[in-house]
Amino acid sequence: MRDYQRNYSQTNKEMLNYRKRREKAKKIYKVLHDFSTDRSKELTDGICLDVGCSGGIITSYLADYFESVVGCDIDEEAIKVANASNSQPNCSFIVGDSMKLPFNDNSFDVVICNHVYEHVPDVNVLMNELYRVLKKNGVCYFGVGNKWIIIEPHYKLPFLSWLPKNIADKYIKTFTSNDEYYEKFLTYKQTLNLFSIHGFKHVDYTVKILSKPMEFNVTNNKLFLIILKVVPKWIWSLGHSLIPTYIFVLKKAKETKA
Repeated sequence: MRDYQRNYSQTNKEMLNYRKRREKAKKIYKVLHDFSTDRSKELTDGICLDVGCSGGIITSYLADYFESVVGCDIDEEAIKVANASNSQPNCSFIVGDSMKLPFNDNSFDVVICNHVYEHVPDVNVLMNELYRVLKKNGVCYFGVGNKWIIIEPHYKLPFLSWLPKNIADKYIKTFTSNDEYYEKFLTYKQTLNLFSIHGFKHVDYTVKILSKPMEFNVTNNKLFLIILKVVPKWIWSLGHSLIPTYIFVLKKAKETKA
């Protein structure tokens, strides 16, 4: 089994899709801005780390709102793309492993970790590293895919993430050019438990975003926007375990971990 997806941007061109990545960046900013407005403190004045930044499209967008932004990814080719296209003086990119982030403790006011956890060798090590580099009163934007999603987002195969690994590997080999299913998704309950174990408290933005899609720049798909508008918020709440993507803002629950 591979220890890492080191060339992910080369096998998944969506990571370098400028329009789609910019739309995601706008959503991330709007969530952070909403969180800071609710708490009478502007988060986007500090130093931001984008873990798993790939080609740096999201990172570069966020540079307009922070004192400085650093993008970090193990994908060397993606970092080359990011550096080549970067025109922001307060934005930089570095090749680095999220299993051992190349930064000092308590370095960042905001950490972005958007749909990264399923790609790493050990999600527990990732969470420890996020906690370590985040400042005492810092926040982490954490976007996650749901294990129970019907159509797996990376390979577009139904129920792929539901399957045991040995069966998922055979499924992948049959219908794609890949030889194994690398991604490891968690359920909603498992995700909340992950936060708790690693010393984070969380605010779940998922239903709020779905109930106000335009405010949070969720999608340009008109049909999806209509569906979101007509479905009451309480229905999204009832079907929470089946929502494909969850968005959280994390803070340290205590000053130091045991």
